[in-house]
Amino acid sequence: MSKSLFFLCVLISSISVFGQDHYEKKYSLGQHSGGKWYKLMNFDLNGNGNHNSVNISVNFHYVNTWTKYNGTAILRLRENSTNDWQHNVSGTNMPVLKFKKISAKVSELWAFSQSGWGHLSFTAVVTKEAPFIVTIADTPIESLNIDSLEDVPTKGDWYFPSGRIEIAQDDNQNEDKGLLITEKNNSQKIHLHLADNASGEYGYLSLGGQTSLRGNGKPSYFEGFVGIGTTNSSGFKLAVNGNIRAKEIKVETNWADYVFKKDYNLPTLQQVEDHIIEKGHLINIPSAAEVEKNGIQLGEMNAKLLEKIEELTLYTIEQEKRIKSLEEKLNNVLDNK
Repeated sequence: MSKSLFFLCVLISSISVFGQDHYEKKYSLGQHSGGKWYKLMNFDLNGNGNHNSVNISVNFHYVNTWTKYNGTAILRLRENSTNDWQHNVSGTNMPVLKFKKISAKVSELWAFSQSGWGHLSFTAVVTKEAPFIVTIADTPIESLNIDSLEDVPTKGDWYFPSGRIEIAQDDNQNEDKGLLITEKNNSQKIHLHLADNASGEYGYLSLGGQTSLRGNGKPSYFEGFVGIGTTNSSGFKLAVNGNIRAKEIKVETNWADYVFKKDYNLPTLQQVEDHIIEKGHLINIPSAAEVEKNGIQLGEMNAKLLEKIEELTLYTIEQEKRIKSLEEKLNNVLDNK
């Protein structure tokens, strides 16, 4: 064998062992395949080196009379280390691929059949450091309990160096979530939509529950508390660490008209004086030290200030009566001279 032919054989062998491998398969499923998971590929790194790294790119397609969707996945394997993967789906808003750990060195990729009489196919490109075993069944293998298998952790990092992401949302009241973010085992969802939805709302970012940010002059709603310049609300719905500027503030609170009721126990001026001498502030009004420590409740304080004004009004009315009585007595004395 010539040297040229020998090196050519070595080169071809190297490409076969260390280059890219291509796989593809199609399954035609039966009538009762709806709602079931089927194994696409089995990956076995047992006995094939201690430092074998593998990168696998998968394109998955599903179709039947009623349903069509696609999925892509990137699987990253490392012998004697932790595997991870990331994937995305188009054509449906549900997971259609699952990557499962079978043992320390064996993992499997599974795909979902939404309805009966489905057809699924996939292609896979494998780049590896060393040989390993890939098994694809000739006939579909169904999982009886896919959730009993351990998930391979996801690592969904994406990078867009430039450009923009645009969502051209349909004006459909039943499909109003232009962008939807979900989390496994979490019922809360974050979604962004522009078109009118079934509730007649237009253009908002929903953060779960009753919390939503809306534009177009529409009201926003916050289920928890809002902190501006602070993360400590101390139990208040709105906490602001700084100044607030407003043209008008409306406070809904109890008012102090109870002062004018007949059963109101109006303190005497002597009692007021004694309290001021002893405490240094008016009755039922917080001291300067209390205000410095705890602040004031705006509605409550306005009611207390009104209470004092109404008490002063009663004192003034009583003094007016006494003045008139004294004037009458004085006039009688002067008239009898």
